Order: sequence, then C-alpha cells, then structure tokens
Amino acid sequence: LSNADVASVFPVLPRKTILTISLERNALDSNVLPVITDFLHRRCTTHNQDTIQDNAMQSRCNILLSGGSLPPDFLDKVAHSGQRHGKDRVYCGMRYAEGKWVSRDNFGAALQRNGGALQDLGITDEQLTSGIPAIASATRMQMLYLYRNSLSDVSVIPLAIDALAGHKSLQSLSLRHNAIGFQSFSTLVDVLSQHDVLRVLQLSGNPIFKGVQCTDPAFQRVISQLPACTSLRFLSLGSTGMAEDMACEMLLGLKQNKSLVILSLGKNKLGDAVMSKLVQLKAVNKSLRGIELSDNRITEHGAGIVMESEAVRKRMQYVWMKG
Repeated sequence: LSNADVASVFPVLPRKTILTISLERNALDSNVLPVITDFLHRRCTTHNQDTIQDNAMQSRCNILLSGGSLPPDFLDKVAHSGQRHGKDRVYCGMRYAEGKWVSRDNFGAALQRNGGALQDLGITDEQLTSGIPAIASATRMQMLYLYRNSLSDVSVIPLAIDALAGHKSLQSLSLRHNAIGFQSFSTLVDVLSQHDVLRVLQLSGNPIFKGVQCTDPAFQRVISQLPACTSLRFLSLGSTGMAEDMACEMLLGLKQNKSLVILSLGKNKLGDAVMSKLVQLKAVNKSLRGIELSDNRITEHGAGIVMESEAVRKRMQYVWMKG
C-alpha cells in the first residue's frame, strides 16, 4: 500500500469500534503522518454530531507500521503532533510511542517498554548481547519475542546461558526467522533440561539442522536430553532443515517426555516414516496432544498409518498435515 491508499481508506474506517490497524511491510513514508494523526484525533473528538469524550474508547486502537520506510523520528512526530490521542498507540516494529529506536545503548529501556516484544527490528548480535543483563534482571518478564531479527549463535548461546538459566518468570521465547544454528538449539535444550524455565520455545525458520547428521554425537545428545525438559509445553521446529531420520529420532526420544503438548515440524520434507514413529510414540506417551506436519512429503499411506492407530485417535487432539 502507498500513502495515497491509506489516505483513501482511513476516512471510512469505523473509528468507534476498530481495535487494530495493521499496515506492516508496505510502501509508507513520513508523508502518511497527517492521515494517521487526523484519524487518532477524530477518535477522541466528535463524529457525526455524537460527542466522543477523550478516553471514552473502552479499547485501545493500535496502529502497526513496522517494515516500511518511516524515518526514526516518525513516532516522535506522532507523539508531538499537537493532537490528543487518548489510549491509542502507534507502533513501528513494536517501538513504543516515545519514538526510541532500539540500539545498543537503549536496549534495556526498549525491552522494558515493550514488555519483551522486540520482533522485526533488525536487532543484531551486538545489540542482543548488550541487552542480556537487562533480560536476566527482568524478573517480571514472561515473554521474549525476538523473531525476524538478525541474530545468530553468537548472541543466542550467551542469552541461553546467562539470561535464561535460572530465570524466574520467563515462559515464552520466540526466535523464529533469524540465523540460528544447531549450537544454539543444543544450548537451549541443555538449559531447559537443567532449569525449570520456558513453556514455549519457537525456533521455526532457522537453519538449525543445516549440515547436521542424525548420527552426529551432538544431535544424539540433544535427543537424550529431551525427556528432562519437563517445563516445555510447546516446541516449534518448522522449516529448520530437519531430515526425516532426525524427526524419527526426535519422536522416539520423546517417549519418556511427560510435558510436551504440541510439536511443530512443518516444512521439513518429512515422509511417511515419521508417521510410523508417531504411532510408536503415542503407544507410551500420553502428554503430546498435537503435532504440526504441514507442507512435508507425507502421502495418503502415511496419513492412513496414523488414522488406523487407536493410540493416536484416543490420545491426540490433532495431527495437522495440510499441504
């Protein structure tokens, strides 16, 4: 969408009831500012002769603008446009309305301001490393969303060792779509096997298993640690380059795990052999309730293997095989 597109749409939006407007990853620049500030102003003044008192909106309206061509001072201009915006907020890649871009110097402040949501900001290894002490000391932070940034093993390994190990409150970590390798995954599993931390771990879209073989001792060690990850409920490893024999080994390694509820392995070129191992897993495992296997190479024969399994039918809520 262009600035002109937004200018034509905003005047007809339901100003009283709309909750979120997502304009992420479009061709917008600073010239869209008058359109946005006018919309926010009208939400807090009058519309069709009906008085809307300031802050009368029961729900905040969030406008999401990340991924465009907006300058660093755009949010400052919104905040100081002279209009009263009530509860409404404008986000640029989850950067709050004070207009502070995430940098090495203000990472801790940005972390606190956004409640752990720092996705799609181009955060580098250097920036994350500088923010590890802030993460470790954030005793009330329950989520840390760092997906779609520029992170690698260089920063994620110390994040796991220095911030996650022993963290008292963090329950969800998303590192999807970065450049994280096997060493980070191995370190995260090692930390989870020794500490009661994280219920949700999302790693999809990273080249975790690139160049890794099922027979590698490091991979076998990770598999042996899975039963000890007693806090983990959701594990996402879609589109990570996992080979079919690796997925089979992982399913067998989960036989003794009593906590994992959902496992996502979509977009990994897995075949029917995985379905046979899933049947074996469910013969003894009672905790796993859902598995995501979409966009793999599973045939009708493989689907039939699962459908014919009484253990799968009784103990699984869903087996997703779309695509």
